[in-house]
Amino acid sequence: MAARKKTTAVRGINLDGSISKPWLKFKTRLEKYSDTPIQNWKSENFLGHIFKRYNEHTKSDFPLSYSGAPSKCKELYCVNRMINTLSSNNNQIIKDYIDFVFDEFIIKNSVEIKSLAFFFTDNFIFKFKETVRKSQRITRATTLPNQYEEIIKSLDLSLSTYGDLAFAKLALDQQPDSEDLKHYQLLFSQLENMGLDVESLTELEN
Repeated sequence: MAARKKTTAVRGINLDGSISKPWLKFKTRLEKYSDTPIQNWKSENFLGHIFKRYNEHTKSDFPLSYSGAPSKCKELYCVNRMINTLSSNNNQIIKDYIDFVFDEFIIKNSVEIKSLAFFFTDNFIFKFKETVRKSQRITRATTLPNQYEEIIKSLDLSLSTYGDLAFAKLALDQQPDSEDLKHYQLLFSQLENMGLDVESLTELEN
């Protein structure tokens, strides 16, 4: 009995050299990744963002492997490993990391990417996390969050930085029974309910 002629796709490529339908649909989803709100991004969306940044930088498309099913391709494997190494489930942080790698390592140093394994380099992740920690460090000059400002405005006060809060805290500590400072007592009571560690205001760095 003669062997049946193969008509299925090989590595995502049809026998006539065209891209198989599953991979065509996969490519379309990658190109439209940003249509999805970032809070709903999955691995495919992050891969699409990497490909967009790559295209903007090189003016060419990153070559896909067309290996096996798109859902199990090595490109998604690299993205999933990047996310796991980053140890974050915050989609904005993951996107910021991708942009950080492009801006700080690829573009600045004119690096040619030959593998998406580049994105789960330990050294890059350590440097990104250090940058995030520094940006989140609160000093006296740090601007207060919007939710704090709303409470401050509702009490008809004029405070804009953590340093202003620290000064108000000092004044209240020195004159806890002052009628003129009762509005600050109400302010700190509300801010504590929102999670502010009021006592930490005395330890702020300049």
